[in-house]
Amino acid sequence: MKGFFIKVKELLFDLLEQKNNHNIMKMKKLLFTNWHLMRWVRLILAFGIAFHAVSTENYFFLFFAFFFLIQALFDTGCGSRGCSISPTDTTNEK
Repeated sequence: MKGFFIKVKELLFDLLEQKNNHNIMKMKKLLFTNWHLMRWVRLILAFGIAFHAVSTENYFFLFFAFFFLIQALFDTGCGSRGCSISPTDTTNEK
């Protein structure tokens, strides 16, 4: 019976490792692909704001630098068409 639990434990660890590898691959793809002009602008803006915040000792502005850095790294934020929801989405309408 002890051998059975060891096998189940090994199987679960293997499944978790595969899932983590899949998540890591998705994260790598998100971070290293589809770098367009707006992502570069946000990244440069984040570093510029961070440099200015540290050099002038206005550490409050590091929040804004972090905000733009997250937007640049994870490709979030509003696109060229604004932040609206697509009008063609008709789910849950009667």
